[in-house]
Amino acid sequence: MTEPVYDLLIRGGRVATASDVFEADVAISGETIAAIGRGLPGARREIDARGKLVLPGGVDSHAHIEQLSAAGIVNADTFESATVSAAFGGTTTVIPFAVQHRGQSLREAVADYHRRAAGQARDGVGVRAERGPLGGTAGGGLLLLLILRWDRLLHAHKSAGPPIGMR
Repeated sequence: MTEPVYDLLIRGGRVATASDVFEADVAISGETIAAIGRGLPGARREIDARGKLVLPGGVDSHAHIEQLSAAGIVNADTFESATVSAAFGGTTTVIPFAVQHRGQSLREAVADYHRRAAGQARDGVGVRAERGPLGGTAGGGLLLLLILRWDRLLHAHKSAGPPIGMR
């Protein structure tokens, strides 16, 4: 018997891409889509997707997760609860606001959010920074960071089993 080529094979689904919808198999190695086609060789695990849509994950670019307000109130969602909830809805990447508070650099605000997400997030996480009050120098508003870092936080949870929706 030959060793399986892929880790996961989603077989016979109706695959939707940015340009087309067609019936195919989707093969995954590690955390990467390795192939899309018909009649792909076996995998360690297979999901029968006949009669079902196979869609790319969504991106939520406006999320408030563990965000501290100027009044000292923190959102109820943790990175774990927010990303698990997002995954159940088909969203695989969230981009929360990292609020810069008085006396804190933008780099510190972003690093703080990445630190909070580490070990909790179940999906990809980028960070969008909101510039806070800076003593009258620059105005408020959003600053879209150059750092849209795609953390592979899901990798840390492999020991707990496959992601939500794939159990």
